[in-house]
Amino acid sequence: MTAILTYILKWALGLAVLYLPFALLLRKETFATLNRRLLLCIIIASALLPCIIVSYPVEIELPPQSHATATVNDTVTSYSAKPIATAASIKGIITSRNIFILYSVGVIVSVLFFATSLIRAMRRVRRGAIWVDRQKRMTIYCHAGSTAPFSLFRNVVISQSDYDECGKEILLHEEGHIMRGHSYDMLLISIVKALQWFNPFIYLLANDIKEIHEYEADRYVLQRNGNTQAYQMLILKKAVGNIPFPLANSFSQSHVRKRIKMMSRKQSSSGKRCKWLYLLPVTVAYIGAFAQPEYIYITVPKAAEQGTTQQQQPIESEEKALRPTICLPVTGKATIAYSNTAPKRLPKEIAKIELPVIEEEQLFTDSYCEYIDLENSPAAEALRASGIRKCDIKVNFTTGKDGKPGNMSIASCNVTAPGNTTPAYIEQIKATATAATIEHITGKQWHAGQKTRYDAHIIYHYGPSMEITGNNSNLPLMAGATAIR
Repeated sequence: MTAILTYILKWALGLAVLYLPFALLLRKETFATLNRRLLLCIIIASALLPCIIVSYPVEIELPPQSHATATVNDTVTSYSAKPIATAASIKGIITSRNIFILYSVGVIVSVLFFATSLIRAMRRVRRGAIWVDRQKRMTIYCHAGSTAPFSLFRNVVISQSDYDECGKEILLHEEGHIMRGHSYDMLLISIVKALQWFNPFIYLLANDIKEIHEYEADRYVLQRNGNTQAYQMLILKKAVGNIPFPLANSFSQSHVRKRIKMMSRKQSSSGKRCKWLYLLPVTVAYIGAFAQPEYIYITVPKAAEQGTTQQQQPIESEEKALRPTICLPVTGKATIAYSNTAPKRLPKEIAKIELPVIEEEQLFTDSYCEYIDLENSPAAEALRASGIRKCDIKVNFTTGKDGKPGNMSIASCNVTAPGNTTPAYIEQIKATATAATIEHITGKQWHAGQKTRYDAHIIYHYGPSMEITGNNSNLPLMAGATAIR
């Protein structure tokens, strides 16, 4: 829904941007055929330009090992003022859904009006005809009374009195409309007007095309009947009435003064035809205005890093550390037990990242890895019997200035097991380990005093304890584990 509204608005803007220079530069020139083709190109191009999306590269430098996207946690204080009741009610009314409904109603009304006018015009052509003359280029329907002459596609309507008095000039005029396919132009215009009913520029453009149609039809008559003065007098004489059909081209339509002035005007010089080239820079400017950035993330080498600090800080005191132990009985509900032995941990590296969405505050990224030995737990025997070697979980969460974790999400949970292990048992291990990890992280007091985003890697295993020291990347880690560099 939002994408459709965005396209419609871009289409309307493109139509205005492409049409306005035409109205200023080319509307009064005498080359009617070029102007007509140019206006049709403007209609088609304005509908296609919103589909052309150009991107340009934007490089963003990141410190090493900082691949995760930092987010602001729920504890960030909002300084924006609460909206008053009136603003909230207006915001509730002006939504994309309501705007789309309003736009759709306008389209439906415009389509109904257009369809009604077309049906009336088609009925008017055949109803009341006293005789019909089918020619190669058109079909003439002669009516009794004072029917104003007009053409619709290949059909021409003319009254018997007009046919007897000046039928040759009128039929030549309508033949000019038919030969150049003016009704098809108006069909396209009517469809665009229905979709762009709110855009005033489409009505101005439609009026210009109607004028150009009359200029072309008048020129068609003068090329075959060179008496310009007599033809102008005929136009003045018949300048009464107007056919209220969007697709019809009437001989006695308005724009009489402009038609006579155009016939008397000196032909524009051929050099002025180059004015249409304005479309090129305007089109490029329109596409450039809606160009979208394409972000390229570049890791800065350590030697070139500025503002990066490395600190060896304990996450919590050894006395307060609790270690979850997974208890997985063969049958029954899984339980979680805790021991007071502190887990071994890697030192952490805090790298400062500048984010455009945060002002006057700093957000840090911290990677954390912890190994939890289940050797002395009831789950060890069950794991051995099943051939389970380890379970590693990657968790993403953020902490506020108080050091409490929030916005926790499980990035992955993997179990290393032999091929004959049942999927149900593996899922049971994953569920229990995930619950234990969430409770373990929630119970910790993390680094306080600054906003921090943690990429934690918790690995459960059983067997001899593994010595993990420093930031050595060549550690004997288990499959799926990641060393923190």
